[in-house]
Amino acid sequence: MAGWSTTLCVPVWWRSSPDTATDEGVYRHPVRFLRLRDDLTVQQVPSFGT
Repeated sequence: MAGWSTTLCVPVWWRSSPDTATDEGVYRHPVRFLRLRDDLTVQQVPSFGT
């Protein structure tokens, strides 16, 4: 018997603390997750590279 499956896609924004230090092309430190930004809407988030 086949079952039903539902996929929910919602935009999620988060704040992170990246450290861009590298050694021979490899990041030395992981990116740290700080918190979800559930206070923002899609319209409030600037486009990438702007």
